[in-house]
Amino acid sequence: MRYWVNLFVTLKIPDAEAATAENTLRRYLGYEKELKGLRRESLWSVLVDAADESEAEGMGRQFAERQLVNDNKESYRIEVGEEELQFGESEVPRLLTRLKIKDGVAVTVRDTLRQRLGFGERVVEVKRGSLWFMDAEPKLVEKIAVDLLVNKNKDEFFVL
Repeated sequence: MRYWVNLFVTLKIPDAEAATAENTLRRYLGYEKELKGLRRESLWSVLVDAADESEAEGMGRQFAERQLVNDNKESYRIEVGEEELQFGESEVPRLLTRLKIKDGVAVTVRDTLRQRLGFGERVVEVKRGSLWFMDAEPKLVEKIAVDLLVNKNKDEFFVL
């Protein structure tokens, strides 16, 4: 059966990209009052062939520990299911951004998981993106995405 293994990767150290984005939005783009906070997580979504959810989760732990997570500066959590994006008991982000063009990094990671880590064709697809958490109204989230967080020429975004 096919399952999506979602790895949510969080920095243990301060996130300079999120801090810069928040500072720019609040100081220079006029979101001082509307935006109460901004943080980011990386997302790796891997479609796998596995016997059950438990096996898929085990594969996800191997992906994280052997390839996708730097334990010195990052932590991770895993959600597994038949749908691509599932958040379980976790806080739901407000925005997902990812490349709409072919993502060379995701293709390279897919090939590494298949070949070097030995998962072969059991790794069907790999996608990556950024999850943005912010305290703002949905219309404002979309405006923030367009104003700063998304390059319309290469990125797509989804307000969650």
